[in-house]
Amino acid sequence: MKKSNIILKVTLFVIALIFTITISKIVPSDKFAPHKLILDSLWKKENDRLEYWIDINNDNIIEIIKHHNINISGHSIELIKDGKITQIYIFRDNEQFIGKSLKFADIDSNGTKELLFVSVKNNTAFLNILSYNTKIKAFYPVEKFLIDTIQRFKGSIDAENNFIITNSSDIYLDLQGGYSVQPRNIYKYNFKNKTLIKNDLNSFVNQKFQQFTYQKKNYLLATFSKATGNTISAIEAQTLRNSTNKDTIAIYEDIKHLEYAYGDFSSYILLYNDSLNFAFEPIEFFGWTNFTKATLITVNDTPYIAAFTNALMNEPEHQQCKLVTICNLQGKIIKQIPLPYNYTDIYSEKDKIIFYGEKTLFLTDNNINPIKVTKNITYAYGYADIENDNKPEFVAFINNMLIIYSADLEINATFKIEQEFSPYPEEFSFVTLQTDKVDALIFNSRLFYYKFIYQKNNIAFLKYPFFFTVLIMSFGILFIIFRINSKRLEKENLKLEQIVKQRTKEIASQKEKIQSQAKELEYKNDNLIELSEFKKLMTDTIIHDLKNPLN
Repeated sequence: MKKSNIILKVTLFVIALIFTITISKIVPSDKFAPHKLILDSLWKKENDRLEYWIDINNDNIIEIIKHHNINISGHSIELIKDGKITQIYIFRDNEQFIGKSLKFADIDSNGTKELLFVSVKNNTAFLNILSYNTKIKAFYPVEKFLIDTIQRFKGSIDAENNFIITNSSDIYLDLQGGYSVQPRNIYKYNFKNKTLIKNDLNSFVNQKFQQFTYQKKNYLLATFSKATGNTISAIEAQTLRNSTNKDTIAIYEDIKHLEYAYGDFSSYILLYNDSLNFAFEPIEFFGWTNFTKATLITVNDTPYIAAFTNALMNEPEHQQCKLVTICNLQGKIIKQIPLPYNYTDIYSEKDKIIFYGEKTLFLTDNNINPIKVTKNITYAYGYADIENDNKPEFVAFINNMLIIYSADLEINATFKIEQEFSPYPEEFSFVTLQTDKVDALIFNSRLFYYKFIYQKNNIAFLKYPFFFTVLIMSFGILFIIFRINSKRLEKENLKLEQIVKQRTKEIASQKEKIQSQAKELEYKNDNLIELSEFKKLMTDTIIHDLKNPLN
């Protein structure tokens, strides 16, 4: 009996467990997520306009900056505050904007953010700095600093500003030439001392950088370096220059402006010091379709560089340069392994590294050992400190599903964006901020601007108690139903037993009656037999007695 009860309870528990798992599949995945992601507002994006949301003076009130008609008639920058529109800057006299985005940073440490951007007038590139006046609530120009002269290609400006990075009063920026190669330089302008320095001549194509400070020294790490093929090396230039052939010398005179110490047919790991000199000799990866992406990791409070090199073309000469590399700030390679997957991006948070490639996120430790793999990722943005708590979240998409992960790739919140199938944020468009003491994130895609509210889910802690309660309740209900059914069956069995007993009694009574009747019949039968025998005896006697007289 006890064994059957145990089997029964186990069976009921398994059924309750299956029911609980089914309920967990039905309940929306974000119901008990650690955070809620709520679409706050949505508005259409104009092709010739960019919008920025900035808390300029740290008063927890967001100002909107609109950059109109970029490089066409009516090109201007406007500030929208308290429902009023104020024109900040007008591009006149053929002045063109050559940056990828406007930059906002407090470079004079006065509690308000300055507006920085790079423009070109004629053949001269300028760094524009506008400061915010809290009294009149408007920007005004404070400096227009000449950076460098640029070249043109077929009459068009052949230079682009990819980044502006600030560190206190230091402003780092670049000018990347295109077909004309030059300038392809990095610059550091000190707003306080009004000094400008630039790196030595090279032809590196570096589109992204990361600035950091270690042991009171400033560094600039190239996080995206591409190989280029429109330069000649110093060795090639020397060979052409020393030739005795007139045609060869003529070729040299025609292309000598393309001679650079670095940058030809290779990608590199590049680290610049505060003087914009190399912190170590560039680590080269030969291959004219190579690109190198790097990031900074921290191990025991010591910074290291994690990088990988990949190639756009799978030709034999590129295979040997498909590597993952860890090196220190002196350029010493700590570890290097062949590229295990077709990585296209790399991200880091302290001592963890995330590689992205083939629609998969690969979380590894600082020794490139795999920790976790997350598949079906169609777009990875990277780390963003949405809550401003020094614990950055990781932002990614699965088609039109926006996913906010923790640093360890545990899902914090999800949201399905209905307006677009692939609403991925464009470069430099992802902004985190606070509105009314609520964390928010804003980004623009190809078609729309999205503003999301990101807040902790107050019922997230109920996830396991809820499903445990479902399990216990379902088990309890099943057990109660079984017990009720058992009681009903017991009553029916008792009733049947009573009926059987009654019928048994009736049958026994009938049996006794039948037996009594049988005995009575048997007795009568015996009497009849005896009577018959007596009758026969009497008849024989009478016949005998009558027979004698007759004789």
